[in-house]
Amino acid sequence: MYYPIKLKKFTKNSINNIDIDEDLLNELLLKNIIECPYSTFPYMMGKNSKESQEQYGCGNCVAMSINLQKMLKKHNIKSKLVPATIPKMYYMPDFLDISHVAVLILKNDQEAYLIDPAFYFLAPMKININDRENNEIPWKNVYRGDEEDLTYNLQHLNHDLKYNDYQTIPKNTYMIETFRTNDPSDKWHYYLSEITNPDNAITSFNLTSKKFPFMAALDEQLNLKLFIKYIDRDNLKIKYDGNEVYNGNYDNIPDDIMETMNPHLSKHFGKSYKKSIKCPASADTKIYRLTDHNRISKKKKRNSSTKKKKKHSKKKNRSVKFKTNVSYI
Repeated sequence: MYYPIKLKKFTKNSINNIDIDEDLLNELLLKNIIECPYSTFPYMMGKNSKESQEQYGCGNCVAMSINLQKMLKKHNIKSKLVPATIPKMYYMPDFLDISHVAVLILKNDQEAYLIDPAFYFLAPMKININDRENNEIPWKNVYRGDEEDLTYNLQHLNHDLKYNDYQTIPKNTYMIETFRTNDPSDKWHYYLSEITNPDNAITSFNLTSKKFPFMAALDEQLNLKLFIKYIDRDNLKIKYDGNEVYNGNYDNIPDDIMETMNPHLSKHFGKSYKKSIKCPASADTKIYRLTDHNRISKKKKRNSSTKKKKKHSKKKNRSVKFKTNVSYI
């Protein structure tokens, strides 16, 4: 069931030719975290990340990143999804090495911003190809309630990096090495190359490995407001305002707890929120094979794409090269 990761070089059209307000980026990244919570419940209902974001306003790292991209686009800021490995705190035994995505904004041909919505960055990473020193940004471990610093630096691959049969990062790719400032041994990496099949190559594996759904919704202060996590197919634990309010069978959730969760869940799942958070019977055996397109409008998109190809078939778009002797990110 494994699918190879598909990477695409950035082009000059990927670069933003406008001034980017860093205060705006900070505002949008925080707004995104609050408005688009991490949740795998939509996938249990057969949705991919694009559909999860569009129909339910929540989802995994891919959906959260797509939501941020839409917010950026409203301010005429272009962005791309990039693949990443993950720290030990989020790792599961059946995950592939590259099991995460984040958002990259190319400011110009030498500078960029990287924002990771699902890892709760509290500021963008500022990237400059002429700066290889360690830098820091704040992030929040929402599950422990701790705000920490992340240290990061820019590196360059001089050779192909093969993680497994499905995931190879080509040489001449820039990468951001990242670690918690108080734990330098636990490193993960963001690769500055666009991933074009994140659901197919990443979400499918993650969901198949995690099996059981969960959701983490934050309040305005970025504290964990509502946390729902299934332990097995029938039993779940629920935390509200940081306190465990229920641990047991879904069918026995008290009415008052359902009512407490109502405003948070109905916002995303509507009146049928009770049904939406019920774990499917097939959860522990389901194998996910997600696609990255919106299946509802597949035919329309195909026709539109064909017309565009005919119209622009002669137009070429030069790639932004990933070489150390070239001043492009």
